[in-house]
Amino acid sequence: FMVLGTGFFMTFTSLSLEQAGFPIWQIGFVQGCYYLGMLLCSLKIDTLISRVGHIRVIAAASGILAAAHCLQFLTSEVLLWALSRLAAGACVGSFYIGVESWLLAEAPKKKRGTALGLYTISLYFSQSLSQVFLDESLEATAQSYVYSIALISLASIPVCVSYKRG
Repeated sequence: FMVLGTGFFMTFTSLSLEQAGFPIWQIGFVQGCYYLGMLLCSLKIDTLISRVGHIRVIAAASGILAAAHCLQFLTSEVLLWALSRLAAGACVGSFYIGVESWLLAEAPKKKRGTALGLYTISLYFSQSLSQVFLDESLEATAQSYVYSIALISLASIPVCVSYKRG
């Protein structure tokens, strides 16, 4: 759900900013902030996961990411878009690291490869499928944000209703 909700958003962000008349350098800056957020997250998220746990990090990342997408819909200010994309990158990175480390921590040793393999298959399948949303997203901008936010919100449910072994 997370990748379905965010996968098309990278391309959608660039295209929607271009349609709004933003210069190419500002579009690149906004998109670069996403990857900066992922980088910054990767440097510190392990500390947060150790302190509050995988489930809480994943749930918080989903909530903050949904709010970041709401902010993008509500503003046309480049700086706010950049901050939103920075937060989005940090949240997606937190989600990826949270899920992957949780799978490694919880799966029995003999099943870790299978668990990560199925995760990777679903990740790339969702990434590919998310691109289908682009055809309609440029026609119905508000609807695209709603779909994205709904899918992001649904992403934390399987994790939040699971139980921790041991």
